[in-house]
Amino acid sequence: MHLSRRQVLALSAGSIAGAILVACAGPAPTATAVPPKPAEPPKPAPAPTATIAPAKPAAEAAKPAEAPKPAEKPAEKPAAAAPSSGSGLMKVVFWSAHSGNTEKAQAELARRFNTSQSKYQVDAQYQGSYTDIMTKMQAAMAAKQVPDIFLIHEAGWLPFWLNKQLEPLDKYVADTKMDVSDWQDALYKEGVKFGKLWWLSTSRSTPIFYYNREAWAEAGLPDRPPKTWTELLEWAPKLTKKSGSDTTQFAHQEHIADSSPWVLQTKLWQWGGRYSNDEDGIKVTIADPPAIAAIQAISDMIHKSKAARVDPGPNGERAPFLGGKSASLINSTSQLVSMGKSAKFKVGVGFLPEGPAGFGCTTGGSGMAIPAMVAGDKKPAAFEWLKFSTDTESTVYWLKETGYMPLRKSAEKHPDVVKLFADDPNFQVAVSQLPKSRFQEYARIAIAKGDSIINKGLSRVAVSNEPVEAVMKEVADELDKELRPVRELVKVAASY
Repeated sequence: MHLSRRQVLALSAGSIAGAILVACAGPAPTATAVPPKPAEPPKPAPAPTATIAPAKPAAEAAKPAEAPKPAEKPAEKPAAAAPSSGSGLMKVVFWSAHSGNTEKAQAELARRFNTSQSKYQVDAQYQGSYTDIMTKMQAAMAAKQVPDIFLIHEAGWLPFWLNKQLEPLDKYVADTKMDVSDWQDALYKEGVKFGKLWWLSTSRSTPIFYYNREAWAEAGLPDRPPKTWTELLEWAPKLTKKSGSDTTQFAHQEHIADSSPWVLQTKLWQWGGRYSNDEDGIKVTIADPPAIAAIQAISDMIHKSKAARVDPGPNGERAPFLGGKSASLINSTSQLVSMGKSAKFKVGVGFLPEGPAGFGCTTGGSGMAIPAMVAGDKKPAAFEWLKFSTDTESTVYWLKETGYMPLRKSAEKHPDVVKLFADDPNFQVAVSQLPKSRFQEYARIAIAKGDSIINKGLSRVAVSNEPVEAVMKEVADELDKELRPVRELVKVAASY
């Protein structure tokens, strides 16, 4: 039977599940009303035509699953919000996934925006995790009751773009004369597809190498990270501690947790491998020889040389490092502030070690996007909030309070940041690695089950010591099956 392109797209809606990322839960939201009166409680909306399992950096780690996990205090429906604040100001509803200290910093930015002008009032509403926001956005779009702007994960925006649900931002950039040349190139370009800007970075990070400086000193090692994975293996015997037959300190902590596929992306590149060749029809390559070699190196560190330990599960890589059970690990740059405060020892950081093919690092974090169906007069207002929260002063404040990357080049020259870098060189290292980072590949980010499939395979290798080549062949077959409808959607999206 021959299927038209329209029929293929329709089938795709039923074959691709909702995307997933888990952080913290929060209070029920309100959203901007499209009809001015409250809507009846909407039924759960179907997943978008194509969905992504995004990478989770650090502070907000990803948790793949078949079905999204609801927030701790879930909203039963996207409720209608008044078009104004009641004081003559236009209200801008912003859905966010930031919690804890990051939420407090965001509230301060909202306060500063609201007092900086007399036209708009932003209402930042915590929605729970990235999963919760994506689930609620699907329901909100189905009910045509959406927030004016929402937080979107850098690996979670593709489903909205593929379904024409995002507003292009180029017009607002031009109208407000935003200086895009001041943006960190990698962070600005990541929101661009086929020549149009669809979202802007706000909270960005990369993986980075953390090490216990005191353990390094005790082992007689230079106070720096290893330049290569080979060098770390050479140092491993000096970093390893034993009590009888038990190892009480390993040289390294392998990353087998919710965000493992995010970190694995970097190691694939370091060995010359990839998840997929996106320039060749999104061809899955995780079972190709370079990728196999990278994953075999992980397995060997755990099971052969025993230089690394593995602790599956939430926070499985961070807790052993902070507890002195491992002397190094890879984690997000967004953990710089938290790691420094939590550790009972001096923490050092550095670029990721190089592999046989050289350096490899990817980006992580989130940004903001405006739904295409937002009322016309609200779109410029929403962009004003986005512009304000990413200007030089705001990004300096955000860096100091959260540890996320400075979005603008001018921020690095700001007196407060110069002082911060002088007081804590770890921040400078994190920022210096950013220009060397790359975007992630479709076989991981373009399908809902991507993280789950990869993580299960990696766990079989790292925890159960199963043969790498056989496991990755199964992983490749599963990824390829899930990618089939996505490939067609990407071709169609080139015309958006």
